[in-house]
Amino acid sequence: MRVGLTAVVAAVTACVPMRRHAVGTRCASGACEPSSPSPITTAITSTTTITSTSASSTLDPRALPARHLEPRPARDQASTALTALAMQAPASAALALTGARDGRAPLAFALDLHERLTGDHLDAVDGPALVEAARLRDRIVDASAIGAGDLLVFDRAVDGAPASLVAVALAVDDRGVVTMMFLAAGVIRVGAVCPAHPSQRRDPAGRILNTFLRHRDDPIPPGTRFLAGELLGAVIRAR
Repeated sequence: MRVGLTAVVAAVTACVPMRRHAVGTRCASGACEPSSPSPITTAITSTTTITSTSASSTLDPRALPARHLEPRPARDQASTALTALAMQAPASAALALTGARDGRAPLAFALDLHERLTGDHLDAVDGPALVEAARLRDRIVDASAIGAGDLLVFDRAVDGAPASLVAVALAVDDRGVVTMMFLAAGVIRVGAVCPAHPSQRRDPAGRILNTFLRHRDDPIPPGTRFLAGELLGAVIRAR
């Protein structure tokens, strides 16, 4: 079968670090390990049609780019993979960035990627300032109207702070599940958020709806929310 964007993203998000999942350690489910490249990476960067019923069964992980072995960029240095991305490239092209390192703050990465995909330049010192500026310009939209290139602002994702993580929407599938890209712990990652079902991890068929976003080892009080849909605080429309 042909592996489309949704199938690729579902496989990639299965390897996105889960709650309190430190980079370089095995995830809570034991199903993946960030320090080893995912066999799905080839599917992201290739147009090859995979005929097997299992994508991983036809791909040799040893032949994949070892992004985890690439030199760490200097502080405030952009990923070389991102700087090579053409301006106003299709959102699907951004998937090739998955796993690359970026030395900047997550907000700086998100605003850069947003501009490269949409041509829309935004600037802000932090997440709350970004949301306030967007509100004043009437650019906050309902989560049901998310489109490619929009900025997704999450509350309490890092250190329990408001607007502490900003992601870029890449695609929306027929279930309303949004594929998004963000920077966490210096690594470019892909995740999913489903505003219609914010508290569900997977749908009845087992496909990803929301990925875990909290990624700090701070104390976890009762009732803490972890899923992307539960933490989504604002959507900023791309011009």
